[in-house]
Amino acid sequence: MIITCLVMLFLSPLALSFTRSFAPRTVCVNTFKYTSSRLYSSKGRVIFLGTPSCASLSLQTLHNLSSLPSSSYEIIASVTQPPRPSGRKNKITKTPVHTLSEELSIPILTPESARESDFLSSIEELEPDLCITAAYGEYLPKRFLQAPKYGTLNIHPSLLPAYRGASPLQRSIQNGDEKIGVTVLFTVSKMDAGPIVEQIVEDSDPEVDAETYLDKYFVRGAELLGSGIINSVIDGSISMTQKVTTQDETMASKADKILKEEGELDFNSMTATECHNNVRAFAGWPGSTVRVNLVSGDNGNDVETVKLKVLKTRVVDKDDIDDDDLEKAHEREISPWKRGKKLSLVARCADGSMLEILDVQPPTKKPMDARSYFNGLRNCRIEWN
Repeated sequence: MIITCLVMLFLSPLALSFTRSFAPRTVCVNTFKYTSSRLYSSKGRVIFLGTPSCASLSLQTLHNLSSLPSSSYEIIASVTQPPRPSGRKNKITKTPVHTLSEELSIPILTPESARESDFLSSIEELEPDLCITAAYGEYLPKRFLQAPKYGTLNIHPSLLPAYRGASPLQRSIQNGDEKIGVTVLFTVSKMDAGPIVEQIVEDSDPEVDAETYLDKYFVRGAELLGSGIINSVIDGSISMTQKVTTQDETMASKADKILKEEGELDFNSMTATECHNNVRAFAGWPGSTVRVNLVSGDNGNDVETVKLKVLKTRVVDKDDIDDDDLEKAHEREISPWKRGKKLSLVARCADGSMLEILDVQPPTKKPMDARSYFNGLRNCRIEWN
């Protein structure tokens, strides 16, 4: 009994040391807390960075694919913008990626800036094998890019090297490009200039808006990553220098951040196609608007000026409109137009082309079709100004 006690007393410091050495390591930065699972899993450790709803679709897709038997990775943390005031009441709101991460029980980091020393230290403590970004919205410094063992991959919704920058898909739609798609590339210090791993190239549908395309391509990009690229990067068969395509700098173009005033339609200077592409490109934010005068009274003396949000449009084919319709579409009037049994509104644009307005949203009202809006005006004439 005495010998047993002496042995236990002798071994207890060693046992304590052994326990401390091999216990799961916990990293705490501010409110962030993560228990490492490296000792219990041989899977690659991935950190996801993203912010808006389209990025949350990427996260969901990657999470789903990580659970497949063929997957060689797990998502150990997510990084997103911090909660901020939103809406008319300035309610503090979490980003879609933040909300989804909580639902999936993924630990979350929300730094004000990706350059914060505490944030960078927490990333280094997590020892990621790979980071994946999808519309995160912050420049990643060199110290961050050096943290993941195999680098950082980005889902970029354009056909790089075209449209590097903040609003790639929106600018592609605004310019009426015939081809559209998504690129998966390695991230380097220069914005969106890293080597390309894979691209999806498709014909652009002139009736599909940016919100729809963003959702689609952030899912498609994540599918590329989760169904093969991540595994290949982790096993070393794909790297910054292997099985990638260097971007042609002579073909590079910029996709500047969208300004709110870009959503204003000007039928006097824009063609119907330009207006239509703007409506598609700026769907969601900032949206497309036109200032109109609602003219009523016997002599047209009663005028109310409102900002009408234009939600859905169509470029009228020349064969669809006759001379009588053109005469009714006065120079500055948005006129009712009946095509078959359907009533909509039509506006004459800069080059004489005609823009059909299908859906609108009046101030303080819900979205509605053009017919409902026109019927509710009670004999008012609509003129754009």
